[in-house]
Amino acid sequence: MADLAASPRPYDSETNTTQRQAVDALIDQYLLAQEAQAKGLDQEPAVVSAIRNARRRILAETFATQLANTAPQPPSSADIEEYYRRNPALFSQRRLYSLIIFTVDSAAVTSALLETIGHTTSADALGKALKRHAVPFDTQRLERTADELPLSELSQYSAASVGDVLVAAHANGTSQLIQIAGIELRPKPLDSARAGIERYLTQLHSTAAIEAYLAHARARSRISYYLEEGSRSHTTGAPVPAKPQSAVAESAHNRDADIAALN
Repeated sequence: MADLAASPRPYDSETNTTQRQAVDALIDQYLLAQEAQAKGLDQEPAVVSAIRNARRRILAETFATQLANTAPQPPSSADIEEYYRRNPALFSQRRLYSLIIFTVDSAAVTSALLETIGHTTSADALGKALKRHAVPFDTQRLERTADELPLSELSQYSAASVGDVLVAAHANGTSQLIQIAGIELRPKPLDSARAGIERYLTQLHSTAAIEAYLAHARARSRISYYLEEGSRSHTTGAPVPAKPQSAVAESAHNRDADIAALN
């Protein structure tokens, strides 16, 4: 059994309760892991695979962060101002949308229903149309500015007028019928938008750096896709010279050493 030295700091104060709980959780985790290792559970195939996967994920995330941090210099004032000018819907002509959202079962959204609601111009008319088609619904009201909407939906909202209905289907089997109840112009000055634009452009540069590295890495790697039984496998990229047997054995040894180092 390991000798776990107690911290000399007192934990009597309520302000230390969270810290004490965190330390106790780490101690419990350590004791359980120690016993699992003593029973040889760390050698079970599922555990070895999980450790290998965790190591790969940590390394990939660490390297991706390093790539992101070595991206080009932060965007200049000219870059920020250009982005501001090129996106008036987000800034100089930003709108505030008052929305009434009708949530329905996606199976109820038929072509006949869509044709009917296409002629409605108010929430009251839309509710009556749903009732005529025997479609149960829930409603909610909310407001969203253009920069709070998903960028992929911004063009739809920018083209919409008061009374229009937008339809959004979701993976959970429901759809939203979004009635535009009101539109107000709420421009956002460049000074207010500058910090957000800088963060966004910096993120774009970081993402581009990661994607460029991956494109290069894939181009010089041989990647094989093993599909389901009965399907043909697919290989992409440049062929990779076969390793000599000694190199294969060394690679396996290093892999096992890496796994052991995580224990």
